[in-house]
Amino acid sequence: MFYYGKSSAYDEIGIVATWVMIAYRMAQVISSMGKVIGAYVYLTEFIKPPVQYPTVATLDSFCILGGFGA
Repeated sequence: MFYYGKSSAYDEIGIVATWVMIAYRMAQVISSMGKVIGAYVYLTEFIKPPVQYPTVATLDSFCILGGFGA
């Protein structure tokens, strides 16, 4: 997010900086989950069974791996 570079440091505003960074991270997680759900919907509508099942499972696997990487 572009706010990370523009936010104040801990030395300037104290503990509020920590709470602001946590709020930014929560907003980032919520927005990324919206993208994952959108990808699920797109894949289930675009790809027909039986190819649909391993495709959605692959997306789920990569989302889990991405969570471990983060």
